[in-house]
Amino acid sequence: MFGIVRCLCVLTRMRFTAFLVILFIVLGINSSAALMPINEGSNLAVRSEFRGFGDPWGELWMGKLQDSFRGASASVGAVYAAGITNSFGAGASDILLVRYSTEGLQMWNTSWGTPLAEEASDIAVTTSDVYLAGRTVTGSAGLDGLLVKLNQAGVEVWNVTWGGGANDEFLDIALGSDGIYVAGSTGSFGAGGSDAVIVKYDFDGKVLWTETWGLSGDEYGASVAVTSDSVYFTGRESCYCGGPSNGFLARFSTSGVQAWNTTWGGTYFDEGFGVAVDNAVANESVYVTGPTSSQTSSSSDLILLKYNSTGFQQWNWTYNYNTESQDAGYSLRATVDEVYIAGRSSWSSQPTIVTLFSLDTDGALLWNTSWGGDGHCITQNIADAVDGLYVSGETDGWLVGGNDGFLVKYDFDGAGPPGPISLYNPGNVSNDGKIPLSWTQPFNQGVSVSGYELQMDNSPLFFWPDAPWTTSQPNYTATLDSEGTYYFRVRAYNSAGLFGPWSNIQNITVTFLVFPPINPWLAPLILLASTGLIIAIMITLFIYRRLR
Repeated sequence: MFGIVRCLCVLTRMRFTAFLVILFIVLGINSSAALMPINEGSNLAVRSEFRGFGDPWGELWMGKLQDSFRGASASVGAVYAAGITNSFGAGASDILLVRYSTEGLQMWNTSWGTPLAEEASDIAVTTSDVYLAGRTVTGSAGLDGLLVKLNQAGVEVWNVTWGGGANDEFLDIALGSDGIYVAGSTGSFGAGGSDAVIVKYDFDGKVLWTETWGLSGDEYGASVAVTSDSVYFTGRESCYCGGPSNGFLARFSTSGVQAWNTTWGGTYFDEGFGVAVDNAVANESVYVTGPTSSQTSSSSDLILLKYNSTGFQQWNWTYNYNTESQDAGYSLRATVDEVYIAGRSSWSSQPTIVTLFSLDTDGALLWNTSWGGDGHCITQNIADAVDGLYVSGETDGWLVGGNDGFLVKYDFDGAGPPGPISLYNPGNVSNDGKIPLSWTQPFNQGVSVSGYELQMDNSPLFFWPDAPWTTSQPNYTATLDSEGTYYFRVRAYNSAGLFGPWSNIQNITVTFLVFPPINPWLAPLILLASTGLIIAIMITLFIYRRLR
């Protein structure tokens, strides 16, 4: 007791007023910290949403404006997606070309164009070269067909245009051992109106021959397939009295001589969008897909027709999602045992979805699946590789700008990646720095979700992300132990290990408080103890002075 009194005597030699001021300041800071709401915690998070422009997330290509993948083609260890971009390039619209690894990692991207407008409708690749078919605006003359050759690094080797005084365009491309075959339509040449056209080039871009197909009405070429000795060509022909259209299939030799042609259809509209040939050396089979509305005038069905090499139709198969839906097949891949169809289904006020089918060579359905989001997802092309099937197209279902390009990978049993998901704004940060994150479950039909991969980085470009967290639930609590701005994104994967597209990106800025907060229930005790201490000191000093 005497030691305490002696210390107090020393304090009296100081300025007593200054001592009390300092004491009250310290006690006030601790008391105010104790009164802070507990859900603010030690990490104050300023939350805002960041969306990347032009950066592909998984298998999605996004720009501020209209962008789309129109074609896909696979090579060894890589898959290429080509189409149109209004977000980048030299003019109003340019050709877009993106190379991905087979795991969905972007390897590079490039655009090609002039100050006018260009777009790629299809792509074909070899182990050394990339070929793009499409169209280009030629000023007052309208459109011309366009063929561009690039190397595997995306550098142009040459480009050529084809056309006349009216509108001409290329819609599909196929590579043969002896040249490049492009198919489309022409208003500049042929029998009148618009005619379907095939142009064959050598590998240096020189025209070898040109063949048109049509009469005085309008015909449009859509797809071409090549074997060692034949070229198969499909599209549509219009009735010359303004009535329905029929689908057509024509066979040419590789030197441009027409062997036969045939049509199919009914009382309404039918069209060929895609053609494929199996790889059998003898007795090859030819498959054609497209839409048909001949069975009903209120909707359209997806149709698959099988022909032999002489043009005889062996069977046809149709699919309709429901009685109101508009269904169509867009692209085909065929083997000696199986045929794959990529298409779409849409109906009133519902989003358009991507559909994928597999049938055997007798027309029996083996499996089907679908993929999409909250908005429209439109199939454009299907490509096959040794590791699976790649479906490309465009969507306005999520993310940024207008339409965006998508590339989805499936295995040969129809297992595809989960659909897109959205990452929510994180909740309040707790005292220990934990951030609860959650996201929507993906849109899927017949595709299971095995888990989710959550990434964090200090850059929105995710150049060097931290090791990802994985969880089987659509939520995760991340722990942050240092200040800074952190970026999060998440994607889902299925049992085959195929990843869906990345979600939107959320960023969180974390700032630690100078003084650690104390829970509110301690505040009364601190205030009571502080008041008691001050009263005790004042009483002790009063007694000490009276004793002197």
